[in-house]
Amino acid sequence: MANFKSRRPSAPGWRLVWEDDFEGDAIDPKRWRIEDAALVKNDELQYYCPEEVILGGSCVTLRSRRRVKGGRPYTSGLIESRDRFSQEYGRFEVRAQLPRGQGLWPAHWMLPSNGDWPPEIDIMESLGHAPRTVLMTVHWRSARGPRHHTERFRGPDYSRGFHTFEIEWGPRELIWRIDGVERFRKRERVPRSPFYLILNTAVGGMLPGNPNGSTRFPQYHRIDWVRVWKRV
Repeated sequence: MANFKSRRPSAPGWRLVWEDDFEGDAIDPKRWRIEDAALVKNDELQYYCPEEVILGGSCVTLRSRRRVKGGRPYTSGLIESRDRFSQEYGRFEVRAQLPRGQGLWPAHWMLPSNGDWPPEIDIMESLGHAPRTVLMTVHWRSARGPRHHTERFRGPDYSRGFHTFEIEWGPRELIWRIDGVERFRKRERVPRSPFYLILNTAVGGMLPGNPNGSTRFPQYHRIDWVRVWKRV
């Protein structure tokens, strides 16, 4: 894609190859697919609904609500670049402000474009009851079945402002950064196939637990921009 905005910072050794600033009148269908389904995984409670993907204020917002649809007690939003854009290796960056509250599970993650699972790369996951903690994970398949390695970083309250979550992925290592600072590095089990991006907020499930009386709805996962770079 051409005509990237001049305000984009230069990065020596990298070329910007794909981005979205969410500044148009609608989500670009050439970049993103919007989920419309009650996905069955992780005991999650949400129905992913297109009307919960809201464009405005130079952001895309994934709204989560206590609302019955498709047999589920909550609705939320998911966008992905599947069948639109995928890349093997590079730098993948998402600037976002995360939701908070028991049972909320925002994530920026990546899956292989060939449909395999695992592997999986989780750039960022957060559990709404612990809004200062970011989880960074790589999944792989072993002879004994799926395996994963997760590291946690405790920082500021990521629901109070925008932060940049990044993975630098090369043939021999994965490097996770938050706001430009390295927080985790993994040199084993590095995936080697094109991956696409997924941005979502799950509600409930095995990892965060379910919402309770302390959880306030609606909640908002605001995404300012997404950038993908490639080595030159």
